[in-house]
Amino acid sequence: MESTCLRTSTLTKSKDKKGNTIINQYTLFKDLGEGGFALVKLAKCENRSYVIIKKAVKIFKKEVLRRKREFINSSEGRMIVKNALEDVYKEIDIIRNLDHPNILKVHEIIDNDESSKLYLVLDYCEKGALLDWVPETRRFKCSWDSSSINEGLFKRILIQLTQGLFYLHSNKILHCDLKPQNIVLSQDYMVKIADFGQALRMGSNDTVNKTHGTYQFMSPESVAAKGSFNGKSAEVWALGVTMYSFVYKVLPFDGENLHDLMQSIENNPVIFPAQPPVTRDIRRILELLLDKNPRSRITLEQLLQDPWLTS
Repeated sequence: MESTCLRTSTLTKSKDKKGNTIINQYTLFKDLGEGGFALVKLAKCENRSYVIIKKAVKIFKKEVLRRKREFINSSEGRMIVKNALEDVYKEIDIIRNLDHPNILKVHEIIDNDESSKLYLVLDYCEKGALLDWVPETRRFKCSWDSSSINEGLFKRILIQLTQGLFYLHSNKILHCDLKPQNIVLSQDYMVKIADFGQALRMGSNDTVNKTHGTYQFMSPESVAAKGSFNGKSAEVWALGVTMYSFVYKVLPFDGENLHDLMQSIENNPVIFPAQPPVTRDIRRILELLLDKNPRSRITLEQLLQDPWLTS
């Protein structure tokens, strides 16, 4: 893959008349979200035709990332110390080469050695996340659509997610943290997979040796794994949990603690609530995605050939 992402080491900072910060050609003027290590701001800039366009700018605090350290064992049995900034650079190395309509595009990386911050310029998706998690109720909410689920919208979102994942897998990349909060939508319902902080490059046999991502979206075989498991199939399971959550606004598996959650994922059957009512085809697709046996679980290739989904 040839990178279409700009990498800029020059950084100029100023303020406009309203006090908004200007980073190079980008004026930052609204908070979109904040995590433990990064802030996302809405930005505007002029393109070559002097048209004002909007972007999202993800801002990392380098020093905070350097202080967060992880001790891991290498394949040779040696202890290695890594910091979170190294993980961000690994993420950048993966995403800077991605170019697909259903993958959140990184347009520019602004990284100046003397700056305490690192900037990623991304597509701006007006509708925000597919779903937001509400810890108090342990339910998801949809901030961009209050209507009940319908086949057309289900198919439109699922086919785009499938195409995005198929592109990643074809390039030997696993997202490793697919969930509704890491999927964003544009104004015209274009679905984009975002946040590649857990992403991995696969080996030749598509297997991984360690579970990654959010526990509630881990597959039964990854929870029970004593050795390696197929990363592609585990990601299909996460797609199933995501689409189940989109339909019912709850997780298919949960628990009072991590042990109970893992036991539930590995041993409990999938329960389909009576409300909201869904069509036979939506339930059929969810059952195929949430097949606990990775050998018989539907593949992305099979999904892309499903007559109902592609009609």
